[in-house]
Amino acid sequence: MRLLLLCARKTLPPSDHSRVASLLREPLNWNLFLDRLDQHQIAPLVWHCLRATPNLALSVELQNALRQRVEANTWSVLQLSAELARLVKRLEQAGIRVIPLKGPVLALTAYGSLALRQGGDLDLLVEPARFGEAERVLLQAGYTRLLPSCELGPTQTAAHFKINHHSVYKHSTQGIIVELHWQWVQNPLLFPLSFEDAWQKRLPLTIGGVTMASLPGEELLLYLCVHGAISEWSRLKWLCDIPQLLVPEQGIEMEQVITRAKQLGVSRMLAQGVLLAHEMLDTPLPSSIAALAQQDPVVSTLVKRARRALLRGRLFWDDSVGRQLAHLPYMLKLRPEFAYKWRSVYCLSLRTEDYAVIRLPDRLFPLYFLLRPFLWGFRRLQRRRQQGKP
Repeated sequence: MRLLLLCARKTLPPSDHSRVASLLREPLNWNLFLDRLDQHQIAPLVWHCLRATPNLALSVELQNALRQRVEANTWSVLQLSAELARLVKRLEQAGIRVIPLKGPVLALTAYGSLALRQGGDLDLLVEPARFGEAERVLLQAGYTRLLPSCELGPTQTAAHFKINHHSVYKHSTQGIIVELHWQWVQNPLLFPLSFEDAWQKRLPLTIGGVTMASLPGEELLLYLCVHGAISEWSRLKWLCDIPQLLVPEQGIEMEQVITRAKQLGVSRMLAQGVLLAHEMLDTPLPSSIAALAQQDPVVSTLVKRARRALLRGRLFWDDSVGRQLAHLPYMLKLRPEFAYKWRSVYCLSLRTEDYAVIRLPDRLFPLYFLLRPFLWGFRRLQRRRQQGKP
């Protein structure tokens, strides 16, 4: 983990090259290193830093393993970028405004390169009133819906839009996954930035010959801090984006960011993300963020929780009852308002996946709240059987 954290940066200071070289001389478990690398999805950054280390002391086998991961990612992000351009163009031709989130847009904005950030899926945010039309565009473009996995009744559909923030689709031949968002995060009270506000402040970015919208620096930093906080910052890929937005070249004024964070009520998550980047990745800590954290003692609790999640391997992704119960009080600390906390509990009390396990008529919909623990157990048992586990 020390080697991963040292190399999880676009630019490695010369003073740190000796630290990397020292670690490379130690008897490391390289299989575990590669496992952690894949888990945190930072192979492009790590290989970029290691290649810049003088007299690189890595075996040919390990260099080949890293190079293969980077080449596979480069091919993947080129496919994602081409598909993003195609979908944005189709949506715009249908008169639908769209803001791509993360993915190739973030890679270019933060790193100046598509290849330095590991690709995954495509996230597209559309104005809520046009979601149905946007879904039809995706279906006509060769996608099938994965979530919801079944047709929903009126009450189930309304609940799906209340307890989720996106639906998931997969391309029938390319296998590309698209998450079509109608809001930023699951609980709309967590990040109450309106689509219209974000659209009015958008910046143009061209990918594949198509000009599309990107978030301005202040809003982008806040969104990434909120996104990382939700998952306890348990993947380094997300944390690595923060230092890249704080370099002077990005032109982000921290005082303006803090003012905007207070307006949106996301100060705790902003402070958590920047403090964690400071502790884990040696990112310079702005004095204004240090002062913000001192004013709110909950921030230190959130940072400690995220640090544990980051260092404990696959803990966050464990679907156990204990992890889920432990995650709820953490989520409730992200904002102090009662309305936010109540909505968070409500979002956890239903799952769209449950509708595919048992189909209840709309008049019996309240039974889903009572059946939730049993349906969760049934779905978990099904997954374990599919994985060949007892």
